[in-house]
Amino acid sequence: MADSAQQITDRDGRDKALQKASNEIMPLFHRCVRCNNWVDETCFNKQRGLCVNCAPNLATEMEAERSSVELGQMRDAMRNQTIFSGDTSARATECPNCGKPIGSEKFCGNCGTPLGTAKCSKCGAELAADTRFCGNCGNKVG
Repeated sequence: MADSAQQITDRDGRDKALQKASNEIMPLFHRCVRCNNWVDETCFNKQRGLCVNCAPNLATEMEAERSSVELGQMRDAMRNQTIFSGDTSARATECPNCGKPIGSEKFCGNCGTPLGTAKCSKCGAELAADTRFCGNCGNKVG
């Protein structure tokens, strides 16, 4: 019996403390008259008297949209820009004739051997290294 009386007394004290804390913090919150939600000052549009979900801050929304448009324009410009326009065909790193290192040249700087992918003289198809006949038209290479 004494325990239940103690709990009732403690509950009353907790309720009073909660009510006091609630009264202290209530001025920091606003109730939106449109959706009836309680929001803090950062989520309340004071000029409109509504929460920012019901009445967004137009200046903020305009800046966000402007940023979105600028990002879209930048992405479009980057998509249309040519980043690399060189030859993307595979090249050897050594000359097949003398074995010296080569770069992106068309001929070996050491022995003059033509480098890069060979092409068929008849149809223009690319030929694999050491091919004797064109795989596209059958023309004899060399």
